Amino acid sequence: MDREKDDPLILDLAQRLSRVEERVSGLEKFMDSLQRRLDGLEERLSKVDSKMWWILGSVIVGILLTILTRVL
Repeated sequence: MDREKDDPLILDLAQRLSRVEERVSGLEKFMDSLQRRLDGLEERLSKVDSKMWWILGSVIVGILLTILTRVL
């Protein structure tokens, strides 16, 4: 049994497995960070959309008022 623990192949596999686990953990943290950034971007875009609609609505009302004042 002790001989199996000292086997270079098993030690190498254990080290590789440890490195893979570290990378996966780092990747999970990166994905969580990316998800938070995307959520923030989505929130900003929704605010820009509502602002854009207000601006567009104001322009349309302005045009309509201009047309009404020239017609009347």
